[in-house]
Amino acid sequence: MSDPLSRAIEAAGGLDAFITGIGISSRTLADWRRYGVPDTRCLAVERATKGVVTAQELAVHRVDRLRGAA
Repeated sequence: MSDPLSRAIEAAGGLDAFITGIGISSRTLADWRRYGVPDTRCLAVERATKGVVTAQELAVHRVDRLRGAA
């Protein structure tokens, strides 16, 4: 299974649609891929994916990445 951010990008209609829909830059997306989606943006991603990817799974995935588990 792919990570939540990759699934969110797909659910939003692709990379360009995701970046535009969330209102971020490609550099910000690169940071999110490396460090995870910040808590302050998880709900925006959930809304952009119409709930396909939840804020909770984004937050859990970020914490797991920081711990080195993912």
